Amino acid sequence: MFCFCKVQFLYRFDEFFSPMCFLCPQKITVTDIKNFERQYRHSPEELSDLKQAYLDGDGDMDFILDSVPCCSLDDQERFADLLLDLVEKEELPFFKKFRKLTAKQVKLRKRKAGKEAEEAEEMAK
Repeated sequence: MFCFCKVQFLYRFDEFFSPMCFLCPQKITVTDIKNFERQYRHSPEELSDLKQAYLDGDGDMDFILDSVPCCSLDDQERFADLLLDLVEKEELPFFKKFRKLTAKQVKLRKRKAGKEAEEAEEMAK
């Protein structure tokens, strides 16, 4: 059965959000994302986001890796070193969840990421 309410809602939705198109008039491309990533990595903004993720996650590296944009498993050692340095300088508090990375933790995270990648590939099919 046709529902006029849905059509009216969709029309109003487009009407409301179409003026916001001026904020991003062009489509975002893969190149745009890669350029952003190149500028973001190793920047003061990334460091600020890293500190905030450390505080929000009480030092949990899994939370940090999920929260900081443009990061991958390859960044965990770099992040751990940066955070350890900041904790030693007393710029950040020490949390029990935050420890020096062990090979076991790295291996476990890589295995988990591999499973997630496989699931994503299956869902994309």
